[in-house]
Amino acid sequence: MKSSRSAILNYVFTLMVFGVVYLMAMFGDFLLMRTINAQIDAVGGEGRRIMNERYQTQDRALIADAESEGYTYRILLPPLVEEVEELRDLGRKFGFAPLGLEAHSELFICNEGHGPLKLSTDRFGFRNQDAAWDTPTSELVLLGDSFAFGVCQQDHYTIAGLLGDRYNILNLSFPGATAVHYAAMLKTFGAKIEANKVVMIFYSNDNKPIKNSQLYHELFFGPQANTSGFFDTSDGISPAPAHQEFYQAARAEALRKKETTRQVRTGFLARNIARMKKLLSHYSFPGVRAMSNSYFSALEDATESINLAVTTLSDHCGATGCSPLIVYIPNSQFWDPDTRSAEFANLVTGSADKFGIPYLDLTQELKKLGREAYADAGIHLSKIGYALVADAIGDFFERENKGLE
Repeated sequence: MKSSRSAILNYVFTLMVFGVVYLMAMFGDFLLMRTINAQIDAVGGEGRRIMNERYQTQDRALIADAESEGYTYRILLPPLVEEVEELRDLGRKFGFAPLGLEAHSELFICNEGHGPLKLSTDRFGFRNQDAAWDTPTSELVLLGDSFAFGVCQQDHYTIAGLLGDRYNILNLSFPGATAVHYAAMLKTFGAKIEANKVVMIFYSNDNKPIKNSQLYHELFFGPQANTSGFFDTSDGISPAPAHQEFYQAARAEALRKKETTRQVRTGFLARNIARMKKLLSHYSFPGVRAMSNSYFSALEDATESINLAVTTLSDHCGATGCSPLIVYIPNSQFWDPDTRSAEFANLVTGSADKFGIPYLDLTQELKKLGREAYADAGIHLSKIGYALVADAIGDFFERENKGLE
């Protein structure tokens, strides 16, 4: 009897010790996450402080005003389809992932010191006049992320807007896009659009391994990939019904999640419950996982994803006779510091050289402008910076045309 009781006590004691150690580990992970976030803030330094202050003193009021006017601020960006499990599941269910923002939408995009940017998207969710899709020809196609999209600048100050004086342009870019998205956009829309020139614009945050875009790689380049299902074949160049169906399902999922996470308690009790939930959320040690993911990501590079994008560009222009160009826009070390940016620029250079594609690295040109190359309160380019990029692209093709004459 004594031995049985002793065994039970030992078992209970072991569980208690394990529980205490586990709770201490959770608390340690909580502190680790706070340290990581503090270090992220410290790396951004003055630039991050200015952007945070801008959000508090300007953006919140601008967002509220825009939403009262019917604009949408909380935008479903395609990268979220990769990052959010429920959206990934929807993508696999529909066999579809968007390559633009939501179609025919009124959006509030951002403010980086130049005033709010509000715009309307076209039938595929890009920043074009919708009539641009009524003809299958375009002199120049832009592929890229928020820099090619022209985030935080009005239409006439963007790369597409500035080059619009020289060429008929179709802008296939969206905020948050990466190399796999560029390849998917060109593969998908390149089959529908005849373009004389195709410009692919890279930024330092494209330095991501291909596994970060696994869903898009699977849907657009996997064994079962079929980009023809992206379009409504009965009506010119128009989106297939899957576009609207996916976004409807995504909105329903967002509303469901909002309802399940809505807090019904208020006051002192609610605040302490929220703190306890925050601590308990560390049961799976997200701080440790974030640190390990950061470490292993640093060991991986974006060679495969960059080569996919550049190969797609090379193959497309090889088949259609278009003139390709790759452009690299560097990050601001004040607004968006990145110790790996020079390494990534070399990676893009090497890939462009490998496939024989002309390449413009605008690091030195933008560096000469200093802080003036970038926005007053954000990571994107200023009017002067965008003008420099647009001029460099336009001048390149003018030189190319003269060389062919």
